[in-house]
Amino acid sequence: MKLIDVLYNHLPLPTSQLVGQNLVHVATLAFACLNPQPKSRPTMKEVCEEFLCGQTSLRIPLRMSSFYNL
Repeated sequence: MKLIDVLYNHLPLPTSQLVGQNLVHVATLAFACLNPQPKSRPTMKEVCEEFLCGQTSLRIPLRMSSFYNL
């Protein structure tokens, strides 16, 4: 399943590379928090630090990104 398929379809897709990167970054963190193994999930402190410091580069165009890529 592609990430684009689960986005709210009433909003236009981001045209900015930075917005696309931020969207992938948030999705990656969200899925890390959903890990079935509680010990593998990031702590809220780690999530906050990631939002404050982390930047993920978009290696695959947003239209092509799948959950597997996250």
